Amino acid sequence: MSFVSLEFTGFVCALMLLYFITPMRVRCYVLLLGSLFFYYQSGWQGMVFLGAAGLITYLSALAIGALRQDKLPRKDGALPGKEVAFTILMISLVLLFAMLLYAKIGHHLQEAFDQVIQGKGITVSVIIPLGISYYTLAAVGYLADVYWKKDQPEKDPLRLMLYLCYFPQILQGPIPRHKILAPKLVEGHRFDYERVCFGMQRALWGFFKKLVIADRLLMMVSQVFDNYRDYAGVYFVFGLVGAVFQLYADFSGCMDIALGVSQIFGITLEENFRRPFFAASAAEFWRRWHISLGKWFREYVYMPLCASSWVLETGKFFRKHGGKTVSRNVVTTIPLLVVWILTGLWHGTGADYVVWGLYWGSIMVLSTWLAPFYKKVNRRLGLTEDLFWWRVVRQARTFVIYMIGRLLTLPGDLAASAWIGRKIFTWNPWVLVDGTFFRLGWSAQDAWVVIFSLLILWRVSVLQERGVQIRAAVAKWPLPVRWAFYLGAVLAVAVLGIYGSGSGAASFVYMNY
Repeated sequence: MSFVSLEFTGFVCALMLLYFITPMRVRCYVLLLGSLFFYYQSGWQGMVFLGAAGLITYLSALAIGALRQDKLPRKDGALPGKEVAFTILMISLVLLFAMLLYAKIGHHLQEAFDQVIQGKGITVSVIIPLGISYYTLAAVGYLADVYWKKDQPEKDPLRLMLYLCYFPQILQGPIPRHKILAPKLVEGHRFDYERVCFGMQRALWGFFKKLVIADRLLMMVSQVFDNYRDYAGVYFVFGLVGAVFQLYADFSGCMDIALGVSQIFGITLEENFRRPFFAASAAEFWRRWHISLGKWFREYVYMPLCASSWVLETGKFFRKHGGKTVSRNVVTTIPLLVVWILTGLWHGTGADYVVWGLYWGSIMVLSTWLAPFYKKVNRRLGLTEDLFWWRVVRQARTFVIYMIGRLLTLPGDLAASAWIGRKIFTWNPWVLVDGTFFRLGWSAQDAWVVIFSLLILWRVSVLQERGVQIRAAVAKWPLPVRWAFYLGAVLAVAVLGIYGSGSGAASFVYMNY
């Protein structure tokens, strides 16, 4: 059931009605039933994986929590509770990541099966569970928090399952933290007209991004990069710029729908985007893009690695033989590279995603190493962060860095990326005025719709960056003006949106990660 379908709209309306007419104490179970129904629409086979992950997480957390609190009786000679808890934690993580690995290499397995059984009249289908990347990381974070005594194990298995499969976030996140989200899910919320209106506005903004901008840009981007050997130069420049905005509008649009729908039920999900193209550095960009994933890797990979004995010992070795600066850089570099390689593998198992992870990891490492040098040079040149033109230059530089990273994975093959990288410098600006640019699966009208829509997106982002609460401001408009605006926005999305094969659930880019 796609977020951008009439079925989903009807589902949300029906679930909202049922949620608000049931007693407060059982509303969390209404959300659970709704979430399971939503998940079931992707196929019952995926529910087997979801159920297995939920059972492993529930039982492991109970055991780990009891052992860490020394509540289980132990016989003489038994291992200390912490060691047993650690063993259970490792076993559960292996099982959870094994299922995730299966999903990640599923298409490779399908290809292998197809070759083996070709011509034998046998059909074998590999199951790729919906949202497994997101609920696996949520489960792993929860188990780690229970082990570290940062959270308490959930006694009710149904409530834990709701935390894992809550339907607005199961497709593309954000990746929740149990101790933050779980209380919001189970406490029950009363109907609030203003909150419901705000949620619908947020969801409508997401539909605008997805249907009007992302899916329209996708027509041009797909034409260029699916047939990349037919194009060169300006085609690739505009194709890459379009691909960057297409991915942003697609992913952030899904987040707006998820957060808006969740707000209707009174549940606040974590923001996953904070206007990343205003970032003036690579590090700032990733603090603004897919925020929950960055926080997850920092909490559960980067920080544990920094505190691990082997990294600390490595730092001591280099401190002794190279000095404080070398030691500090080494201790920072190892966890950063590990995090970014894992981030690349989380996005995909191909060589292009490994290179993508190394690309961003290298940029982060070099930025860390050269930070003192940059600071000294900027001070001598009088370049401060409050200089408007200098910040614009840095924002443009960050955009180009991200665009290069997009080139590494967009074609789906590193050889294709290298070919495009060479051909992108071909000089052919006349294609912008001779009409050929508007034969890339879209028309001149489509291009103007995209330009105008991106200007709206830019203006809204500028206002939000300045701290303007746009939905609150709209709520203060006179009632006729406000509802005329709502109706106009709905009609704009309905008329200008792209509908067709690209409107299916799989069209959301980050569902494939």
